[in-house]
Amino acid sequence: AEWNYQFTPKANLTFIYNYQENKRKEYDSHNYFNKTAPSMDIKLITQQMDAVLTWHNGKGLLLKTGVSGSIQNNTYVGRYFIPNYHKTDIMQYTIARYKKGRSELELGYRFGEIAMQVYKWEQNSIKQYNFKYHGVSWQAGWLYKINTDWQTVLQVGKAWRNPNISELFSGGLHHGAAAIEYGDIDLKPEESLSGNWILKHQHNKTLFELELFVKHINNYIYLNPKLPAELTIRGAFPAFEYAHTNALFKGLDLYLSRLITNSLTFSEKMSLLQANDLK
Repeated sequence: AEWNYQFTPKANLTFIYNYQENKRKEYDSHNYFNKTAPSMDIKLITQQMDAVLTWHNGKGLLLKTGVSGSIQNNTYVGRYFIPNYHKTDIMQYTIARYKKGRSELELGYRFGEIAMQVYKWEQNSIKQYNFKYHGVSWQAGWLYKINTDWQTVLQVGKAWRNPNISELFSGGLHHGAAAIEYGDIDLKPEESLSGNWILKHQHNKTLFELELFVKHINNYIYLNPKLPAELTIRGAFPAFEYAHTNALFKGLDLYLSRLITNSLTFSEKMSLLQANDLK
């Protein structure tokens, strides 16, 4: 649902409400007692609310500020993979964009706070875990149009990401990945600092784009192989456990496209990535 209100020709307020219900059922042929019932039944309900105020001065300056919040509830029946949990988050952000001549400058920040209550069955009782995360992200970008065919973009930014429920509490067979995964409740939020440069050319039927990037991430969360493979009644599966480290990513992306006819396009993509574990 969306509602808009125009204060003035230069200012607009928008409210947005979203409701989403996801159901996931997994069936196991080894469930001898009831083959028609799912061995794992997960229900996730998400509600999201946004309020956005947009203003421009008619001379190239655009400001957008808003508040975003969401409520999420997860319940499961049957085989355990992730626990029941209740999650709330609220974000406040502002973006400023200014265009003048061939240049465009953009600055933005986002402050967020996330709270999560997790309910897990342990030793014949329900144990509650409480988590709270907060952080600030920001980004600055500069676009310059060299001419009608060429433009370049330079961006730098800082971001953070909290561990999700799977990374914290996974504990069993993930059928979609055909692997056994184990979470770690001591994981900390990721914090990254990144920069990238883009060169873009578009003329008639040809599009060319080159991007160089580098990103440093503290507490980078990844799946670490756990040896040996684990043997279950369903067979042997590779096992992984979530861990964190400090990592450096750098590389490039190259894209080339050419419209040959109205119904035929040639395109080529290439990516190079180098990742280093800094611990």
